[in-house]
Amino acid sequence: MKLQSCIVGICLALAGPYLPFAEGLIESDTATHTAVADGSWFSTTTWEGGEVPGEGAIAYVPEDISVYYDGSSEARLFAILVEGEFTISADNGGTTKLYVDTLFGVSESSIVVDGSDSTDGTIEVVFDPFDINDWKTSGATGWNDAAKAYYVDGALVYRHDGTTTLDDVEGVYGRFTKNTDGTFSGFDPDQLSIGFITMGSAYIRGQDKKDFIKLAEDAEDGDGSIVLSEDPVGWEVGDTIDVTGTEGGRWRSSTLSGTQDEIVTITSIVDKTVSFSPSLQYDHIGTCVWGKVFKAYVSNLTRNITFRSAHPDTISMRGHVMFMHNPDVDVRHAAFVDLGRTNKAKLLDDTFYTVSQNDDDDWVFDGPRDYDDDSDPDVRFWANPDEIENQRGRYAFHFHKMGTHAGADQAVAIGNVVQGSPGWGMVHHDSNALMEDNVVLMARGCGMVAESGSETGAWINNLSSSNRRNAADFVDDLVGYDTLGDADFKRLSRHQIEDKFRGGDGYGLASRLVEMVGNVAATSLHGIKLRGRGSPADNFPNLGPLVDGFDPDAFPIDAFPLNDNSFDGRVKRDLASFIKFEDNELYAIGRFALNSQDRDLAGQLELTSVVKNLSAWNSGNTMYLADTQTNYTFHNLISVDVKTGMSNQQATDITFVDSQFVRLEETHPLQQGDTAYDGQVFNFVNTTLTDVNGDPLTVDFINDKGGTANVLTDADVQDVPVTFTTNDNMDTTINLNTSDFTVVVDGTIHDSIGDDPFGGHPSEDESPDEREYDFDGKLDDYIAEYGAFTDSIGDYIILTEYIGDRVSGEHFGIDFAIDLIGYQGDTILIPTDDFQSVDWAGGFGWSGDWKLASNFSNILPMITEWNGNYVAAIRYGILNQRMTREFSNGIAGGTLTFKWDIDDLEDSEFAYAEVKDENGWHTVWTRSSPGNKSDLVGEADNLTQTTRDLSNYGTVTKVRFRLSSNTVGDDYLYVDDVDIR
Repeated sequence: MKLQSCIVGICLALAGPYLPFAEGLIESDTATHTAVADGSWFSTTTWEGGEVPGEGAIAYVPEDISVYYDGSSEARLFAILVEGEFTISADNGGTTKLYVDTLFGVSESSIVVDGSDSTDGTIEVVFDPFDINDWKTSGATGWNDAAKAYYVDGALVYRHDGTTTLDDVEGVYGRFTKNTDGTFSGFDPDQLSIGFITMGSAYIRGQDKKDFIKLAEDAEDGDGSIVLSEDPVGWEVGDTIDVTGTEGGRWRSSTLSGTQDEIVTITSIVDKTVSFSPSLQYDHIGTCVWGKVFKAYVSNLTRNITFRSAHPDTISMRGHVMFMHNPDVDVRHAAFVDLGRTNKAKLLDDTFYTVSQNDDDDWVFDGPRDYDDDSDPDVRFWANPDEIENQRGRYAFHFHKMGTHAGADQAVAIGNVVQGSPGWGMVHHDSNALMEDNVVLMARGCGMVAESGSETGAWINNLSSSNRRNAADFVDDLVGYDTLGDADFKRLSRHQIEDKFRGGDGYGLASRLVEMVGNVAATSLHGIKLRGRGSPADNFPNLGPLVDGFDPDAFPIDAFPLNDNSFDGRVKRDLASFIKFEDNELYAIGRFALNSQDRDLAGQLELTSVVKNLSAWNSGNTMYLADTQTNYTFHNLISVDVKTGMSNQQATDITFVDSQFVRLEETHPLQQGDTAYDGQVFNFVNTTLTDVNGDPLTVDFINDKGGTANVLTDADVQDVPVTFTTNDNMDTTINLNTSDFTVVVDGTIHDSIGDDPFGGHPSEDESPDEREYDFDGKLDDYIAEYGAFTDSIGDYIILTEYIGDRVSGEHFGIDFAIDLIGYQGDTILIPTDDFQSVDWAGGFGWSGDWKLASNFSNILPMITEWNGNYVAAIRYGILNQRMTREFSNGIAGGTLTFKWDIDDLEDSEFAYAEVKDENGWHTVWTRSSPGNKSDLVGEADNLTQTTRDLSNYGTVTKVRFRLSSNTVGDDYLYVDDVDIR
């Protein structure tokens, strides 16, 4: 290892550092004012001693006490501790203003900020940091000895290189005590104070208004009014609005231009025409392609409830808002202005690592966290409080660790404005949350972020704009940073230390389980950016607390069988496919409208992510898919006036359906990077690509590294289910006698556009194409969850591999029987019969024989032969001919699989498959004349396999097949290979 290195501080955003300190952040025994009765903040009868809290007060609302703040005061409070109920209101048009350093709610508290009534006035909460030492020097009026001892400030804090001390001013630095033995204690070593922090329930409700509206007509330089496409409901004279830029985001060189968003103040509103001041300085021009109109959006930034920082220009003095560990949070129609302290222009420094250059001249992060070593996932080296300049987790608006388990309660954020943040705007972290109709503006790291990969819920109809900064604004004073270089540094920081979404993006998603519907990103570096782990790992390891994956029970299909929560925890965040990704619009984007990077595909999943109705216009590039991206299907994508259609590094099985790339500046629509490879496959189904003159483009590559681009039409697409053909690499046996717990899935997929090798994905570590499952230590739990079965051959389990069709994106479950050798546990008898015994008593798992019935005793079901295969046959089904059989054990939540052929059924003649549970018989399959096969009448020559899901029924105990026809004739239902499990 070379001797060129530097010390940096990195950490993970975890609950651990917050909760213990948070519970004691403000102590009740330090209170200067304690509420003793329900009532108004401004009433002397509310407070012990009859004095209303004033300058420097530490106010305490105990459990079972309700206090409402309904007035305005210029007094700067140090803290409000809420254990009971605290309500802020502005009834009857009043003006409510509160200045406070820290508003803090414990886990049982309830904090309400309510200005929702049409007659309510304005509410403003200002986070004004307190100079504790200065207050003590001036006498600390009202503070008791406990408060004077506990609340400290002014301890020295050093930059992460240790060379200089930071100017504390009245900010958050130095709010701790460094003891003589080198330990730390006291008030706020985690820099959590200054802001609104609560672990209790929170209800914030302002007055609703239309959050953002598309222009009806283009706006130009010099205009003092605009025409909107909808009525500006709730907008008022005096409101500030943002007109998003349509230029200024374009990527044209290594120098990034700024945005052209313009914030103006409304002077009049007449119908849909809004006048404002000052006049516009830029053109805001849309476009129209293929009948689709693209225009800029205008957002209203004014709300009657506002949370803001008193001193936004000094980052350490800014407030932040954090709702933590409790999903009972509902925040609507409020503004969060100039908040957030985590600075994404600088590296995080809250845990120490060493950055060094190895013998290959590659820069690496050294330290206790090693993705290739899971031996001790709990090791973390937290930085000392006196060495932390840039603590993560202090964002403008933050849902923090509220729970993502299946069925977790959902936090809500609707119709809010988050404006101005040096880091992230709205953060959705380890929580189930709904974020809808919000506006995020000027979040210099990223507008809206799903931080860790476990997040669930939905982002619907949000607008994120003007989140980028110029290249010169991306700075870091870390020693060695200039040597390391900007690109390498950012890559290392996001891969190794979870410091991502730093460049000014619209939406940043570490989680792929958040539904993305109807969102708009404008004038940002990237529109929507997805980030995975970006590191090699085993197939499905338990990630532990280091990097949160997602709860497999929260995924729509059971695609991760070895990660059931009962025995193996979470699934790596990058292995999921999108749940819903529709109707998102991205414009004036500097680099890539859609950017997906860092997926570890060692697991070789064949799940398909479907992106519907994505619009990208007037931007640098449509998309960038890098570092093992695969299985994306784009439906109805439209890309207008961009540079390239797609740039990629190691991407394959990318399919475009009914899509248009219009006026591409680059005549080669596919751009490949240096690490692209010759096995890449791209499919273009009914997709049009044109150059800037409207002339068709040939689908080929820039920097051709090989690969295949298939240009297809509807005629090339078959409406067929996904099927799977195994090859010689398949291993479907677990042998307990030899401790062989490995199962291998490999073969060829056949979907609607043909054959595709299973697991044929690019990978930096050249992992094999097949997918390997290791049941060592998991088999018993797997059987407890999914069952073990016995048939005439022996014991087995069922492993289901989900595979997506490359055109439709529909997922099909392919079942594999995994033989268990040496298994001594309990098994379930599976009813199955292939009729090869040539009698009605054959098969396995039944209670008795098939029971036969007919309206005519001489016309019963029979067993017949066709080309050496014996099948059951029901003929002449006059009114009702049937065969019925009972199971040895009832089966709940199973499937019925069988093969069938029908011949010569005419109108009103039907074949049925039915099952019986405790509520009676249920029809699960039926065929009539339209279902007839074009085959030989009276021969079982066209058997078709069908599977029916029985999970909607109770415990199923019987199955029967029935034929109902009107006349005696050559009417046949053939049945074979019946299987219920």
